Amino acid sequence: MNGIVEAPSLSSLLDECPLLDEPTPAASPRTIDGTTIALGLAGVAGRPVLVGTATGAGGIVSTTALLAVVEHAEALGLPSITVTPGRPCGMPAFAAAAGGGVHVLVSPLPDPVADVALAAHSVLRIGLDDDASSAPVLTADDPASALELACVLLSYLPSGRGRPAPSYLPAERSELTGIGPAESRNALAILFTICDDVLRVLPADTDELLLAMARIDGRSIAVAAPQPLAGRALTLPSLVRLNELVALCADLALPLLVLGSAQELRARSQPVGELLRALAVAAGRMTRPLLRVVDHDAGSVVDQVLGAVPTAVVVDPVAGLRRELVRWLDIATVSG
Repeated sequence: MNGIVEAPSLSSLLDECPLLDEPTPAASPRTIDGTTIALGLAGVAGRPVLVGTATGAGGIVSTTALLAVVEHAEALGLPSITVTPGRPCGMPAFAAAAGGGVHVLVSPLPDPVADVALAAHSVLRIGLDDDASSAPVLTADDPASALELACVLLSYLPSGRGRPAPSYLPAERSELTGIGPAESRNALAILFTICDDVLRVLPADTDELLLAMARIDGRSIAVAAPQPLAGRALTLPSLVRLNELVALCADLALPLLVLGSAQELRARSQPVGELLRALAVAAGRMTRPLLRVVDHDAGSVVDQVLGAVPTAVVVDPVAGLRRELVRWLDIATVSG
């Protein structure tokens, strides 16, 4: 045994993933900081994407090598997906500025130093065998399933800042003229009624707050939907995940739907105060509508933070919730 944790071969990943169009190896494998990188090109949702695998010794891959893939994709103006079964570790050997592209990493939980470096480059991670304390965007049981999830995730997102998200033919869906009382609301059922499709993201420890990417009338929108049925108070992990989703919307100019009023926070503490300030900053950076369907006037402190940002709009579902959301998406498209 040489201690190397083998990534799935690039050719097998490219050939076996049904969501990659016209996959082609792009270059010969190269080794960076003890990690071997192989790169290929493929289509996802009608757009070219750089796809890579990383292999390292001892179950570890270099953060420097992983960010080299990101830098290469940025130079090409492409989003990227990198797949590795090794744990990302270490400080990168170069201090490159974060670019404007969308980059997805499939990996186990990084060490703390690597985690900070990847977050600084806005890398979205799909976790393999993550523990409960980690915060990946999605999780999967194996690299092949994770690659398919990465393709689905990219289908909702712009390829980078200032670029449009992919659009699809609208699906026929039912209309709703209300969202029902909070104490008996099933947020996921409402989303499946009015949305073309839904992908739940940031799922760990957020049962009382459903976070998702969705499409309405063929266009992408992020969703935060409180679920009082699952919990009477908003927890600290849920506030962390909400911050991440709002920051993603701000970074990529995505609209955000807040379906229902958020529950009050379970406890007030210094971390909560810092997270609320960060939420206000992230929401304040949004350039697309923050669409709020509210249950009551005052709301929780989270409602007050989100309702105070310049792009916040209260949507009245009486005339038809899907119809009103489509109207605001039309406005956002024209103004963008």
